[in-house]
Amino acid sequence: MLQMGRIDYFRSSSPEEEYLARTQPKHQTTIHLPLEESHDLLSHEVACARTAWGAKIVERVNHQFELKELRQKFQGYYEGWLGPEELKLYRVWLSQTAQPGQ
Repeated sequence: MLQMGRIDYFRSSSPEEEYLARTQPKHQTTIHLPLEESHDLLSHEVACARTAWGAKIVERVNHQFELKELRQKFQGYYEGWLGPEELKLYRVWLSQTAQPGQ
């Protein structure tokens, strides 16, 4: 929409901006203005219906994020989409939220 001139601006996170810059050859130069209240770093949250089935799904997804190998793979992939400043912030955030055994 931005490239076609249908909108003048949009809100996105810095990884989304990095993705656009890498994948869209005619991507317009944009400015990323972080919001003070915004947490631009990736964390996961899962939501499902408040049923036994939903609780089971949330439990299964959360369990996957407890697996060190999967978590490291995911973090490495995510870090590849961060700019230098965001990468520093993300690594600080990870060190502050690290769980025992990581």
